Amino acid sequence: MVACSPVHHGAPRTSTPPPQRAQPATRLSSAPVTARAPAPVDTQAPARPIGWLKGQTHVHTSRSYDASTPPEDVVRFYAEHDYDFVVITDHNRVTAVSAPAGSDLLVFAGAELTQNSSVCKPGPAKGFRCLFHTSAVFADAARDPAGGERFTPSYQVGRFDAYRTQFEYATRTLGGLAILNHPQFHFAANARLIARLAQRGLRHVELFNAALSSQNPNGKANAERSAERLWDAVLSAGGRVFAVAADDAHHFADAVDRRRNGKSAYVGDRAWIEVRARRDADSIRAALNAGDFYATTGPKVTDLKRAFDEYRVAIDANSQPVRIQFVGPGGKVLSETNGVTATHSGGDEPYIRARILAQDGGRAWLQPAWR
Repeated sequence: MVACSPVHHGAPRTSTPPPQRAQPATRLSSAPVTARAPAPVDTQAPARPIGWLKGQTHVHTSRSYDASTPPEDVVRFYAEHDYDFVVITDHNRVTAVSAPAGSDLLVFAGAELTQNSSVCKPGPAKGFRCLFHTSAVFADAARDPAGGERFTPSYQVGRFDAYRTQFEYATRTLGGLAILNHPQFHFAANARLIARLAQRGLRHVELFNAALSSQNPNGKANAERSAERLWDAVLSAGGRVFAVAADDAHHFADAVDRRRNGKSAYVGDRAWIEVRARRDADSIRAALNAGDFYATTGPKVTDLKRAFDEYRVAIDANSQPVRIQFVGPGGKVLSETNGVTATHSGGDEPYIRARILAQDGGRAWLQPAWR
């Protein structure tokens, strides 16, 4: 794992050990955000077609302590950038908000379960902290014990216990799906820890976080390589986890002013997932659980067969030149094709996965197929 300079994204500094204090609750200037009532179901209507849906699973609004854009403006941004669905993941707060008028964007409630402290076991390296974050996506706002207000998760000193508690809160309490966020942020989770969590049911890990990867002192490309090494280490250890890419966006209209003042701006539409599903929550969630999606910063797949004996990938024929690589344990490139289609059959390796490298630096990471 490549060392990086300490950063302070997504959390205020703390100088005293836990228990943590909840951030002061804030009120939106607009009317309270409420969940939408489900639309009536027409049992005679034909089934919606299955297609690729562009989705965002990690984004913050003014209901987080470190962002200032109202939820309504955030979802409008993603509607304008051709997203099919977005999950709002404010820190320790379930946010449910309606889609913009006239938009067919699907908006799902969520929360980023956040434990920030200076003390944990194993302890952090010098200059780093204990920052453990897990997103609960597709949360059921009606099951939120805090009723949309900010809550303080139960503090756990052990790294495994902290993530396990967050996983259980995301799935059992909120009825959502758990994603372990940015494991290399302050080196929060290593391969052994993630593999242990996978044995307890964790299935999704944020491989690429657009807000953090650019902060790597050796550059974005090195951050990507480091993240993939971690993923391969987890897979080689037997952890069957799928990779997610996300914006972790905090800044929208305020991004220009922040940059002008020499501050970092974590903006949107830089990393997302493409899910092969129908346009409804149940289908999207099922596809995520099955690994029928890929993480990307640009390249788009038009056809995909993910099987160990025949892993087939096709890219938009009108796209820029790309390389399609099939990768095995340790990040070893098993085969490579310059073009828009490629096929690979597995051999003795325990898994294979695919990676797309675009000429402009864009990347796509396709999920593993196991032997």
